[in-house]
Amino acid sequence: MQNYKTEIENAWPSDKPRNLTYFIRPHENTTIIRPIDCCNSSTTFLNIIVPSGLDQKDRRVAIRQTWGSKKRINDKEIVVNFLVGQTNNNTLTNLLKQESDKYGDIIQEPFIDSYYNLTIKVGMMLKWIKNNYPDTRYILKADDDVYIDIPNLLKNLSQHENSSELLLMGQLNTLSLPNRDQYNKWYMPNYMYSESTYPPYLDGPAYIMSQAVLNKLYEKALSLPILHLEDLFFTGICAREANIDPINNKNFGFFAEPLGLIMKHGITIAEMNRMWKNRSQLNNYEN
Repeated sequence: MQNYKTEIENAWPSDKPRNLTYFIRPHENTTIIRPIDCCNSSTTFLNIIVPSGLDQKDRRVAIRQTWGSKKRINDKEIVVNFLVGQTNNNTLTNLLKQESDKYGDIIQEPFIDSYYNLTIKVGMMLKWIKNNYPDTRYILKADDDVYIDIPNLLKNLSQHENSSELLLMGQLNTLSLPNRDQYNKWYMPNYMYSESTYPPYLDGPAYIMSQAVLNKLYEKALSLPILHLEDLFFTGICAREANIDPINNKNFGFFAEPLGLIMKHGITIAEMNRMWKNRSQLNNYEN
């Protein structure tokens, strides 16, 4: 049986500094690989960042060929980039460089790319947007095993136009308790989080925020000790400290309406292709 307590304490022992500033160096240009078409912030309506593993090229290709293929929908400019860290595997590093040369949509930052460094990864995402797309309207964080129905997302965003300055939206968790079972994937050490309940937070596979929210979350994240659960840290703890209330949208979750679905999580590449074929027939895409 997998012991997550041991894994977490090896990755983030109690005496290890958890200052995000140390890991992302906010005042330095740390980017190793940059996208080719960067960075016309003033015309970008939606910037989608897909945190991806270095070994997940097949998933990135699938996204490029399906839901991430459209750069403009209904006069809204969309940018899709993939964010990765570093590895000691020279083969993967060389393959990533070749992939970047071919597609020009890779962002690589200097941190070890691992599950327990996801908070550093999303911190790098916030830094990247703040420094390179400071005027983009909305930012969507989406994992590489999700399907995003961008037309439905844009329709939903239009309903928040009058109150979207501080928009933080996704599948909301409320009254969640820290899991102290060392054999549970969501185990939380007491030295990382000692409170009895979590603040409301959004599920990590996909959530969207306005630029104003990104700036506030980023500012708070640089002053708080990080946790290994990135969704809890950014959309829960940092949002609470910034007085931002995350909004629930059922179409980001398991109870999405079939025609209103925005995000489906945990899908295979074959399912992604199948959803693209089926749903693109329902949507009137504009190139």
